[in-house]
Amino acid sequence: MTTSPIKCGIAGWSYKDWDGYVYPRGVKDKLRYVAEYVDEVEVNSTFCRPPDRRMVNPMLLQVEPTV
Repeated sequence: MTTSPIKCGIAGWSYKDWDGYVYPRGVKDKLRYVAEYVDEVEVNSTFCRPPDRRMVNPMLLQVEPTV
C-alpha cells in the first residue's frame, strides 16, 4: 500500500469578511499571504469555464511554486 501526503487548502481567498480574522488588517496581497499557510487554494470561478492564461499568470506570480 502506498501513502500520499495530506494537503490542506481553502476554497477561495478573496472574502471581505475574512479581513481581521483570517488576514491581519492591512494585508494587501491576500493570495500571497494565505499561500504561506495552505497547500492548495481553489479558484472559485472555474465552475463557469476554465480560466485563460491572462487570469492565471498574475496569480502564479503571487505564490511560490511548490512543484
